[in-house]
Amino acid sequence: MRKLLLRPIGRSEGKIGSLDWLTGHEGQDIFLVGGTWRSLARLHMFQNKYPLQVVHKYSLGYEEAVNFTELLSAQSYASLAAISQISTGRLKLLPLSAQILSIILDEIRPSRIVFVAGGLREGLAFNRLPIEEQNRDPLITVCMDIADRAARFPGHGKELADWLAPLFPRETEEEARLRYATCLLCDIAWSVHPGYRPEYALMESALMQAPMDHFGRVFIGLATMTRYSRKRVPKFAEQIQSLMDKDSLGRARAIGLAARVGETLSGGVPGALDGFSLDINQKKIILSSQKKMRPWLAMW
Repeated sequence: MRKLLLRPIGRSEGKIGSLDWLTGHEGQDIFLVGGTWRSLARLHMFQNKYPLQVVHKYSLGYEEAVNFTELLSAQSYASLAAISQISTGRLKLLPLSAQILSIILDEIRPSRIVFVAGGLREGLAFNRLPIEEQNRDPLITVCMDIADRAARFPGHGKELADWLAPLFPRETEEEARLRYATCLLCDIAWSVHPGYRPEYALMESALMQAPMDHFGRVFIGLATMTRYSRKRVPKFAEQIQSLMDKDSLGRARAIGLAARVGETLSGGVPGALDGFSLDINQKKIILSSQKKMRPWLAMW
């Protein structure tokens, strides 16, 4: 699916409707860039008590966006003034911005609108990067940077992800990507008091400054939390897990628990996992060890 990038433009409905580049994009996603649009997203989150207060990649389906912009277009500043989450300057612009967006929605009829935290500065900076840097996966790059700073055993994440792969033979490319990101982050709470490690891992993973959608944030956050605790569920986890379907929630928990096994067996020692293997036999998970690893297991 192609994506169309928009910034606020003009006040006149006639002028907006006459822009020829608005035609031919029905059913696409449109990405909204700019501070006023971000304020509009925060207002929608506030109105709907949305549990994950991250603007980047927050999205609305077409019908929901139409209903929201129609409602907001009819509001006065006085009716919005009590909303403390948004600055006064932005609040004054929201009804007009909603009118403009309503016109754009009517002209394009997109599949959904997606709010973007970045802007022109980030785009200009990205264009100045070498091609090899532009082609790197931004999520994995951010997770590697975090692991280098915070993990007890930096560099162990790739080995752990490869070791867990046999447990998920039918995963998609995106699912494998999220599993890899989780493995990179699964040891970042080691220096925190044990009683707070699940909360810390959850917050650091779900709220990190990385370009990913909300599903990815919740998935990685819950997986890394489970790596530290399978029983105790922090309040924030209870709130955001409603954003995931049951199967994805189970998968996140499975990855977290499996990562815990891998970290416990290896102790973070490079190459230690080579002496162990995981396999699935019907509904059972089989852990096998080479003979040379028996003294290692005796230490546990």
